[in-house]
Amino acid sequence: LTKLLQLESPAKVLDLCCGMGRHSLELARRGFDVTGVDRTGVYLRRAQKQADSEGLKIEFVQEDMRQFCRPNAFDLTLNLFTSFGYFESPAEDRRVLVNVHKSLQPGGRLVMDLMGKEIIARVSANAIGASRTE
Repeated sequence: LTKLLQLESPAKVLDLCCGMGRHSLELARRGFDVTGVDRTGVYLRRAQKQADSEGLKIEFVQEDMRQFCRPNAFDLTLNLFTSFGYFESPAEDRRVLVNVHKSLQPGGRLVMDLMGKEIIARVSANAIGASRTE
């Protein structure tokens, strides 16, 4: 991904909905200046523990993605593993995108990884079917 984007360290990267920090950690290992944001404290504590054990400097922030905004702070925002589009209204999704846009430096980029609705429907149907047979 960094090669595709021609992104070089020490670029500033926002890992939005970072979870347990898998991508934040790898980017920090490669010399990027990383901020990971997630609303789940237990995930962030686990990520921070791993970062500390490796001597990595990563800022982890516990905040809802609808609220997080740091104007002109990042060269890249990552939002991976279909971590977008689950809010009750399109206005909430738009709020996230507006805050991401404000948080990017001029020329900054957003990379989102989303599954199509057909895949999500199939995965959901399989999960429901499995739970009925247990």
